Amino acid sequence: MVRSPHAHAELFGINTGEASAMPGVLAVLTGADWRSDRLKPMPAWGNPKDVELSNRDGSDIFYTPLYPVAVDRIRRAGEIVAVVVAETEAQARDAAETIEIDCKILDSVIDGVSAMQEGAPQLWDEVPNNLSVDDIKGSEDACDLIFATAPHIVRLETFNQRVTGVPMEPRAALGEYDADRDSFSLEAGGQGVIRFRNELSATFGVDQANMRVVSRDVGGGYGTRNHTYPEFALVLWAAKRIRQAGQMGL
Repeated sequence: MVRSPHAHAELFGINTGEASAMPGVLAVLTGADWRSDRLKPMPAWGNPKDVELSNRDGSDIFYTPLYPVAVDRIRRAGEIVAVVVAETEAQARDAAETIEIDCKILDSVIDGVSAMQEGAPQLWDEVPNNLSVDDIKGSEDACDLIFATAPHIVRLETFNQRVTGVPMEPRAALGEYDADRDSFSLEAGGQGVIRFRNELSATFGVDQANMRVVSRDVGGGYGTRNHTYPEFALVLWAAKRIRQAGQMGL
């Protein structure tokens, strides 16, 4: 996986010519290829909502389209911009180092408070002020009454640092494509094979019966292993691309 060093950029193209010609390289895939194959974004990530969310002004919540490989715009450092498939890992890494990203670097911010200030860079044009959800639960009147009658009020401003679970097992996946049945098989560490199957079948536009997912023994996940990660979709896509290229004698 070739990943962006930029946090925010307009993406014009990926120069893959040198990488494609290197020894052992079977395929170099980019967002342009994903789009040309008419594949869909992956369904929105996240655990199922504990409570239904709605914007206070009545507007619809915008669920960002999640492409496993960047298309048109880079929105985070480390976002995948290209996939190199080769006969060996060393060959793939060598080829990946030759890939050049043609882009215009855009302004970025690194915390939520700055992102919602006037004039901050907009990550999604559909989300003004970078505020994805504006919801209130409970009774404002009851809350105001409690504060109005409280003998003491403590004010506290706090910030959450970036926290995530880090499983010991690497994020590895094996993908296989059966051209006769137009079916996929994925073996990947995780805690949600049904979710993986459902979301990946939607992404590739195949029946759920044609998307088989296997997860063997895994350690603690703490929520992080519930997600359908981009790499899961990309190894399946690469398997199909290479199989089709082999059938055409490319």
